[in-house]
Amino acid sequence: MKKRGFTLIELLVALALTSILLLTGTFFLLNYLKTYDRVSREAGLAQVRLSVMQRMARDIRSADRIISAAPGKLTLAVKSDTIAYDLRDGKVRRTVNTSSSYLTESGQVGRLSFFSPSGGLVSISLDRDSTEAFCRNGK
Repeated sequence: MKKRGFTLIELLVALALTSILLLTGTFFLLNYLKTYDRVSREAGLAQVRLSVMQRMARDIRSADRIISAAPGKLTLAVKSDTIAYDLRDGKVRRTVNTSSSYLTESGQVGRLSFFSPSGGLVSISLDRDSTEAFCRNGK
């Protein structure tokens, strides 16, 4: 009578193949999760930068005049208020008269600059993003 079953060699080969498949699957899953985290973080930072630039552009458009647009600081006159933007400790700060608030968290922004090439036009650069806004009410 012949015995049925698997030999020890067949079991070891099956175990080795299964281990290789599981390790390969684990490698791809971990790589996917790492990439997903990085892309999610970058998308979140891009959303923050977009929101800050929209806020700045809205203030520029509603300003009566641009007081100064230095590379690191923008100061606007809006009705009876003075609004200023600058970068402090890696955070974008918005100051209205004497009251300050931060629009970003520490480390979310590395570079902020303003440039006003002609009367009323302000170019805003926030890290690698940039936009322009025009002071409509400017005198």
